[in-house]
Amino acid sequence: MDDGLRAAIKSVQQLALDPACCRGAPFAAAETARLVIRQRPVHHPEWEILALWLADAVLAIRLKWPLPLPLVAGAILHPSLRISSDEGAPKKPEPLIASLPICRRHCAGGSS
Repeated sequence: MDDGLRAAIKSVQQLALDPACCRGAPFAAAETARLVIRQRPVHHPEWEILALWLADAVLAIRLKWPLPLPLVAGAILHPSLRISSDEGAPKKPEPLIASLPICRRHCAGGSS
């Protein structure tokens, strides 16, 4: 396990278990995805998928659900995460990841 993954796991554990870390479960889930993406080494796009699954796990823990549901990870089906048939390389998922601040504002009751 590399240092980036180890740091991401430690941060996610803190977000999941410490209610003082964020103002609520949706914020903790968004922060989880942001932290994992930030720790991602170059050329590891699978970390974005990991970030979405961990966001669901943190959401479930913070809401005291018995199991996580793929609410955030459902975005894995987003077209920006599909492999382009022309280039054979994954498309950049910036539109999906860039939407996290909008999600935060929406959860806070602001308009997008």
